[in-house]
Amino acid sequence: MQLPVEPGKVSLPIFYGDIFGANETAKGTFQLSVEAYNHDDADLACVRAQVDLRST
Repeated sequence: MQLPVEPGKVSLPIFYGDIFGANETAKGTFQLSVEAYNHDDADLACVRAQVDLRST
């Protein structure tokens, strides 16, 4: 991913292949933190979430 991020939907798949060389979705819990700003650097949004992929 390059910054600044272009407007639109962004998808960041997490694969074991990125870490272990396999082609499966990584199982585990992940912390997600996203902050968005407008063209004047004013706050637009802040999202914090925990994603649990242990049972997928």
